[in-house]
Amino acid sequence: QLNVVFLSFSYHKIKHLFWLNLLSKFLGILYIDVRTAQEYAQGTINKAKLIDVSSADFEQKIEKLDKTCPVAVFCHSGARSMYAAKVLAKKGFSTVYNLKGGIVFWR
Repeated sequence: QLNVVFLSFSYHKIKHLFWLNLLSKFLGILYIDVRTAQEYAQGTINKAKLIDVSSADFEQKIEKLDKTCPVAVFCHSGARSMYAAKVLAKKGFSTVYNLKGGIVFWR
């Protein structure tokens, strides 16, 4: 079952740290940092997996992930992660969370 929230895409916007921590604890969310390797090297959140949304092999890399595992994507400010969330939803991931505001907001 897909969680439909925006248009035909199954992703949610997480706005508060409380909900992020709660979801992490109970759902075993996989965090995906969609920034570049250079940005990732400056720090990330919750031991996120790096999958650069601007890389040519982005879609190939996400195809290797478990589509039934909830994922939370983030970037610097939210624009790239919104795009990534839509791609993940279109690829059949059952639950996708976009961390609104990006790493700037969540640090």
